[in-house]
Amino acid sequence: MSITDEFPRLAGQSPASIYKQLSDYRSGARRHEQMTKIARDLTPDQLAQIASYFGKIRSGVALGAAGITPGVEPAIARLIYQGDPHRHVAPCESCHARGVGGPPEAPVIKGQNAAYIERQLLAFKTGERRNDVYRRMRSIAGQLSHEEIRLLAQSYQGTY
Repeated sequence: MSITDEFPRLAGQSPASIYKQLSDYRSGARRHEQMTKIARDLTPDQLAQIASYFGKIRSGVALGAAGITPGVEPAIARLIYQGDPHRHVAPCESCHARGVGGPPEAPVIKGQNAAYIERQLLAFKTGERRNDVYRRMRSIAGQLSHEEIRLLAQSYQGTY
C-alpha cells in the first residue's frame, strides 16, 4: 500500500496502465497540479521508461488470491462479482479481475489505499475525473451510492 492516500501504489501496476495515466497527465486529460507539471516535462519515451520501471516492481500484495477480503457484505460482493444489471453496473471483476486488472489500462486495485480508491471513484462519479476509456468508470461510479463506494474501497484495500 502507498504510504499516503494522496498517491496510488504503483508497484505491481502494468506498464500500460502507468503509461496511460502519465500520458493523460501530460495531455491534460487527467489533472493533478504536481503530476501534470512533471509529465509535461517528459517525452513519451521517458514516460514509457518510467512506466516500465514501476511495472517491474513487485507490490508484495498476494495478487493471485481472491480480489476481496472474506466477510464482505453480500451486496458489495454482488457488485464486485456480478454487478447490478438493473442499474447497468458491470461487475468490478470484468476489468479488475481478482483486483489485479484486466484490460492493459485497468489498474491493480487490490491492496490500494481505500481512501485513494474512494476519492477516485467519487471523482469519476462527479465527472471531476474523465480519463476513463469509453466512460466506463463514470458510468459505473455514477450509479453507486457513497456508501457502496466506501465499502468497495475498503474491500479492495482488505480492511473491510
